[in-house]
Amino acid sequence: MIMIWLLMTALMTLFGVIRVQSPYLRLFHEGESATAKVLELSPDDHNTFKYGFSVDKVEYLGSGKISELKENRVGAVIPIVYAKSNPTLSAMCDSRAMASERFLSLIAATVAVSSIYAALVVLLASKKMKKNRPDTQPQAADL
Repeated sequence: MIMIWLLMTALMTLFGVIRVQSPYLRLFHEGESATAKVLELSPDDHNTFKYGFSVDKVEYLGSGKISELKENRVGAVIPIVYAKSNPTLSAMCDSRAMASERFLSLIAATVAVSSIYAALVVLLASKKMKKNRPDTQPQAADL
């Protein structure tokens, strides 16, 4: 049972890392540095801000947390990274630092959740196996 639990935890962790981390890995691998301008501050909308930037004369929008800004004012120029193949995917950051920081926290969270889920599945399966196992001890009525 422990081997099943370990295998399920490993598979679910791998799936979670690939599924959730893929946009950040994309920025890490094909990210292009640029600058953007803060267009709007929205402290009442989950403390977010919107920024705009252009690639090949096409305008794109992105968003982030106000707490990430060094200078939180409309018009501030900020560094961003965008995906060359899809500039709609962007982030205000150094993509390598972001990828490694989020990757480590994601691994920890995914391992924890996967481990708990896998333990529940193994526990339920073992209970079902015990329930379906025929009794080999004689019953009082058989004596």
